[in-house]
Amino acid sequence: VLALAGLALLYILEHNMPAPLVQRLAAAASSDSHLVRIGRATYSLKSGLHLHQVKLFPKRVAVNALASADEIAVDLSLQPRLALRQRVRGITVSNLLVPALPPKGKSADREKPPPKPDPVIPDLPPFALTLDNPDVLGVRASRLTATVDLADKRADVGDVAIQWPDKAFAMSVAGEVSVDLTTRLVKGQVKGQAFPANILPLLANLRA
Repeated sequence: VLALAGLALLYILEHNMPAPLVQRLAAAASSDSHLVRIGRATYSLKSGLHLHQVKLFPKRVAVNALASADEIAVDLSLQPRLALRQRVRGITVSNLLVPALPPKGKSADREKPPPKPDPVIPDLPPFALTLDNPDVLGVRASRLTATVDLADKRADVGDVAIQWPDKAFAMSVAGEVSVDLTTRLVKGQVKGQAFPANILPLLANLRA
């Protein structure tokens, strides 16, 4: 009985991950041009990996965070004999904030831009993505759900459903988008309903 109780607690309880391991996760998620910071991380067999107070900063530029999230929860499969990349079943991001487009470099930087490595999209089987209360370039939604399929040089996001926070009218938007880094093409389609106030902040940020 005690052994079963111990296993149940191990399954349910969240455990704080050691700070050095959290720093290694942040370093692995960073790149030559961007820095990722993670406030803390927890893990349980039931709810998976939870990253708290995650922020993305540009390197070599003193600006506020390009993006931040209160929590990123990664649902991991416990099925045996699975590769690590195959264990991701779903990702839920709470209170994602992208306040503005990345800052433009100075004129001197534009004249002699440093060489950049070709972007690489990680190879992951399809997984469910949920954004709770996102605010991206001024566009706020109560929830966004989608299915994401990632492969080298290509990302396909399907079954996209956006629920607006307006309480008086139940409106939503659905669509899909694909990004191909080889051809440098972004294709998508969308349909649904929205108030002008839902979309205008995005247009203002794109014109800035």
